[in-house]
Amino acid sequence: MSSAAACSLCMVIIAAMLAVDNLASQWVFVAFCFLFFDVFSLGILPVSWMYASEIMPLRTRNKGVALGVGSHWLSNFVVVYVTPTAIDNLGYRLYIIWAVLNAVFVPITYFFYPETARRSLEDLDEVFHHERFGITKVRSPGTRTREGGDARRTDVEVFEHEHKEVDMT
Repeated sequence: MSSAAACSLCMVIIAAMLAVDNLASQWVFVAFCFLFFDVFSLGILPVSWMYASEIMPLRTRNKGVALGVGSHWLSNFVVVYVTPTAIDNLGYRLYIIWAVLNAVFVPITYFFYPETARRSLEDLDEVFHHERFGITKVRSPGTRTREGGDARRTDVEVFEHEHKEVDMT
């Protein structure tokens, strides 16, 4: 969500710098292009690869990941196909369109994408069971607790505790 907001801000600044079009604005344009690529790569890019595998039940996970990755590649194709013509016709205004599209993802992410951090697959099934009209109420990371467990333990510690080898000697 924050990466979509940062990408939107980068696109607004890029559009403004292209509209001004002097030497200093060109340097700022280049800097914010690099910043956009960094923010996009760290926040938005991995979503189609990782989020689908976290929210799908085991029996449909491979199809969900394939759909997520396929939509990612299709949207990349559309952007690459449309952008040269759009730059020729719209100029800096194209980046305003990209800024608005990135900004729209902030509320979409907030309302429709539940937080999956530190949640088991069973926990996520419960999250989607209680949603209403696709809107989820889960906003914060989960805690992994078991009977007599400590909520501060990491997933690795919980896994190791649950799968300890029994000494048969």
